[in-house]
Amino acid sequence: MKITRRIARVAFPVILLSGILAGCSQVKTTASSTVPVVTSQTTDVPTITVSDANTSIQKNSGNANFVLLDVRTADEFNGGHIAGAINLDYYAADFKANIAKLDKNKQYLVYCRTGIRGAASVQIMLNLGFTKTQNMAGGITEWTQEGYAVVK
Repeated sequence: MKITRRIARVAFPVILLSGILAGCSQVKTTASSTVPVVTSQTTDVPTITVSDANTSIQKNSGNANFVLLDVRTADEFNGGHIAGAINLDYYAADFKANIAKLDKNKQYLVYCRTGIRGAASVQIMLNLGFTKTQNMAGGITEWTQEGYAVVK
């Protein structure tokens, strides 16, 4: 009897903790919002390096079918962004609706601060039927660390 209680006292917290830890690295939505709260980077989305992103931006300069999409907040965007980028705030309540309004036939290069919101945004876009979309790994943080310019 004492052994069973001892096992129960040890096993219950272990089971509870493992359930909590299993849920920690997922993208979640809150009941009051349709905006996902990102807690980890999505790894199954098309992703390119900052160097490759720069090459793609230069190659597509003036191409109306290429869209550079910054998914940071307006304050982050106004603090400095890549020239030619448009801004759709990932945390906005209408983010998914705004993404759905974009032309699915265009090519999108998506970035955020560090790459996490960008990856989640690309996943949303893929789920909506976009086929030519990529996330910039490392986001604008890595972009500036590599010495590439931003505009205000």
